Amino acid sequence: MPLPDLSTILQLSPEELAPQLLATLKEKWPRPGERISLGYIVSNLDRPVARCVAEAWSALETGGLIAMDPEDNNVYWYFITRRGEAANTDVEVNVALAMASTRRDAWHLALRTTVYTKYVRGDYDAAVLEALALLEAEVKGMTDQQALVGLFAGAVGSSGKSSGVRLVPYDADTCREVLGFASFLLRLADAGKKVAADGGRN
Repeated sequence: MPLPDLSTILQLSPEELAPQLLATLKEKWPRPGERISLGYIVSNLDRPVARCVAEAWSALETGGLIAMDPEDNNVYWYFITRRGEAANTDVEVNVALAMASTRRDAWHLALRTTVYTKYVRGDYDAAVLEALALLEAEVKGMTDQQALVGLFAGAVGSSGKSSGVRLVPYDADTCREVLGFASFLLRLADAGKKVAADGGRN
């Protein structure tokens, strides 16, 4: 798949151009592990277009789809990573880019270890179920703030965790949304505990 025409390139965001750039790289360097160069790709392009391609290149690198060649001191040599080789559709490339934009420290501390690891490895079901188990434990430990308890219980129940029936497929986007919501609820729980503790001291 060649890059789109020059006028189209100028209209695309780096994330929109990135899947097409990766497809072009695979077409020009079909052997896994073969070295590639941004300079070669943009050598015949006008500066504005070359810069757009460079932005898409940077997005691919941030998403872990391409990486600098560790066997060469020349910083201009890259290779397509295992993740990049496995991403064969625009959707798969976009998932990788979305994962890269999800900062671990943006989530509640309880979700930053095994839940985050499962998420970035693409094990979305396990990541969601582990996060919901944490929420379920919080619900069991709460004795007041009934509205918050209801919100927690609704989140756990609507996932189908208790019945074993999954109501929504856990793709990357759904997983990220559920984990973000779980993080919000866990922070609410922390705030509630702090208020209760402060009230007990007054």
